[in-house]
Amino acid sequence: MREAIHNVNKYSKASLCTISFIGDKEGITVRIKDNGIGFDMKAPRGGIGIQNMKERAVELGSQLHVFSKINIGTEVIFKIKQTKT
Repeated sequence: MREAIHNVNKYSKASLCTISFIGDKEGITVRIKDNGIGFDMKAPRGGIGIQNMKERAVELGSQLHVFSKINIGTEVIFKIKQTKT
């Protein structure tokens, strides 16, 4: 999540960023959404930020989804599954 917020601050040129936490019986969903410049999801990227976020999510048993459109913005969704204790 920290990487996603860092990306909004450093790259997005957004005027608005919303972060929401939604909990239910299956776990917590964290959404980070901005109204920035976005990027082409199909174009190769030089950085490794998104790949690192995906790897961390897998390590935590979570899911990561990234959606972005040029001139619309970016949304990063973490689905963190509840662990049984």
